[in-house]
Amino acid sequence: MKILIADDETPAREELQFMLEELLPQADFQQAKDGLDALHRLREDDFDVVFLDIQMPGKDGLEVASKLFEQRRPPKVVFATAYSEHAVEAFRLSALDYIVKPIREDRLCQTVKRLQERWDQREGMQKLLWQRKENKLWVEASEERWVLLDYDDILYIQAQDKKVFAIADGYPPLRIRKTLKELEEAMTDDGFLRVHKGYMVNLKKVKEMSAWFSGAYTLVLESSQNSQVPLSRRFVARFREATRW
Repeated sequence: MKILIADDETPAREELQFMLEELLPQADFQQAKDGLDALHRLREDDFDVVFLDIQMPGKDGLEVASKLFEQRRPPKVVFATAYSEHAVEAFRLSALDYIVKPIREDRLCQTVKRLQERWDQREGMQKLLWQRKENKLWVEASEERWVLLDYDDILYIQAQDKKVFAIADGYPPLRIRKTLKELEEAMTDDGFLRVHKGYMVNLKKVKEMSAWFSGAYTLVLESSQNSQVPLSRRFVARFREATRW
């Protein structure tokens, strides 16, 4: 679980993170010093939860939350503030919870319990969706639409900006909510090979290759666009062995 804590007071951020680390020791935390910093971090990375103070310079917590809920898949929002009068507006923005400072441990435990329940539900659904079935893979076409994609239809898999996508003819890039390493472990025996730190290719789709520079190559795939994938020097030996080159 990735959690962002946004508060313009450093001691408040540190104290909240300390309390959350005791309750969620496996979580990954980042901090934002104000609303603008929070929006920047939320654009750069995927967070599961954001704890927002309300009174912050630049953009307050309510403004940040309103921007988040315009996103296709917003994080869960918990307001942590000294002001109780904004609770109605916060819940109008679909906040998961609203905690009034000073934050009590028992009250934070209630919030974490709700977060954990939502997280467990999501993880259970992800496990079901990612279950392999006859060399097929669930991929995300939109927030409410998943596609069961046949391995043979996948040209390559690409990691970009901390997100992973399956590239297939006739589709836009399809989001895969797994790491490239996890996919490599699951799909290598089915004809997929890691050829670059950011790419895994379907070997059945490779039709030609050409030298690039410094021992690296470019792979051309059988596709409507003659898609190209880099083969880095680090993975050349593995590619030679796999393709009997």
